[in-house]
Amino acid sequence: MLATAKADERFSILPEIAAKNHMLPTDLLGSCRTVVVFFIPFTPELANGNIEGKFASDEWGQSLVLTNNLIQDISEFIRGYFAEYGYRSVLTPATYNFFPESLTARWSHKHLAYLCGLGRFGMNAQMITPAGSAGRLGSLVTQAVLGDNPLVTVNELCLNKAGKDCLKCMDKCPVKAVTQFTICYTVKG
Repeated sequence: MLATAKADERFSILPEIAAKNHMLPTDLLGSCRTVVVFFIPFTPELANGNIEGKFASDEWGQSLVLTNNLIQDISEFIRGYFAEYGYRSVLTPATYNFFPESLTARWSHKHLAYLCGLGRFGMNAQMITPAGSAGRLGSLVTQAVLGDNPLVTVNELCLNKAGKDCLKCMDKCPVKAVTQFTICYTVKG
């Protein structure tokens, strides 16, 4: 799944909704015209492999390494494609500039996904896409002019935020990291 957005003023909100030192698309490439974000969904078997325990399954950990490589390969392919037509592109690694102390990053793929219309934030602050939320995101900026091509145009994909009776994310969290308290105070966007 892939969505694009014009690299315009909407991205100026990133330091407010993601991290104070979040970069803007033009910080990566001053002449960028488009932000590209894509989602690689995990299989239901992989996603459900974590349900029983308090720790991530071995398969989940292995998928992190494999999808980091896949995100790099997809980004390089897209960059190469645009380069054939004379457009520069800059990509970031899947886990670019992550600061464990503050749990923030200078380049948040999920906040970019929100602004590009690839998905919406759920009550648990996860990105929900039309293919679900179990998966990985990648992004890049390019000089190519692709315009706005969102996949999601509705305000909410989270059932609870849309007014339905659902807090499955809270109920299913094996270590109870998601609670009514954390939901009220951590969701941005």
